[in-house]
Amino acid sequence: MTLCSICQRNTAATAQGLCAQCATGATLTGQPTASPAPVPPGPGYAPGQPGPGYGGAAVPPPPAAPGYGAPAYPAPAYAAQPQYGAAPVLLPPTPVKAPWGLSYAVIVLLCIAVLVDLFSIGASLSVRELAEDFRSSPYSVTQADADHADDVMAVATLLKGLALLVTGILFIIWFAKARGNAAVFAPDDTSWGRGWAIGGWFIPLAGLVIPRLVAGAIWQASRRSLPEGGAAQRPTILTFWWIFHVLGLLTWQVGFQHYREALTPDELASAAGWLLTADIISIAAAVLAIVVVRKITSMQSEKSAAVAAMGWQPPMPPMPGMR
Repeated sequence: MTLCSICQRNTAATAQGLCAQCATGATLTGQPTASPAPVPPGPGYAPGQPGPGYGGAAVPPPPAAPGYGAPAYPAPAYAAQPQYGAAPVLLPPTPVKAPWGLSYAVIVLLCIAVLVDLFSIGASLSVRELAEDFRSSPYSVTQADADHADDVMAVATLLKGLALLVTGILFIIWFAKARGNAAVFAPDDTSWGRGWAIGGWFIPLAGLVIPRLVAGAIWQASRRSLPEGGAAQRPTILTFWWIFHVLGLLTWQVGFQHYREALTPDELASAAGWLLTADIISIAAAVLAIVVVRKITSMQSEKSAAVAAMGWQPPMPPMPGMR
């Protein structure tokens, strides 16, 4: 019996010395069916007996090639990748800094604006008293008294305009910063972005509504998810602040226009009354603005600390084969 010259297991069935299985494989793969070079017999090998590896003595493995043994340095340790179903790794959140510095500056300017309004109240009372004196006794009021009251009112108007300009600029800067922080707290809320927090003040007529909507978005994004006191977290203070702010501006515009066009003591007294009312409303609006600035800044500071304490959970990697 002659064994197959390839597998050395089955009986040769062809003239080339191949078994039926090896001959079929060679035909399918298109390889020549010539007999391979004979393997030199090893120790203890006899013709007709299985070759090495087929029941004979075990052949020892070849020696390892130089440089392919155990690594000279330990493999670097890589962080374990997140496994599906395992708890996500906590990473530090994006830092959000509450605008405390800007808030303090705005509060100081609002306090100065209140002092200017108090000075303007004194000027309005002086003009009104002068008009009442002239109406009751025209000869008791001199030209010097009238000029002095008019000069005081002019100074009060100038100071009020400067206070409104400087305070308004710094308030808008703080407002935009607070809106930027709110966008970090609530990135899914794309309504009334930071651009509206700046440009919304300068749109005619719409500027009487847009800043209040932006302030509401800031408040909602800055509040804690689970407020301890529901009433303290409601934006009712925003509504009162904005109502007094708008009423103060409109009333002052009406009073100033009446004062410029006043020709009689009655018209002068009426204009002074409008200006007096506008100053009182402006003081109330300034006090409410201080509360709003302080409250929003405090909420953003507390929420930033809470987010930093809880940590940030990164999204899980996509499933294999999914985009």
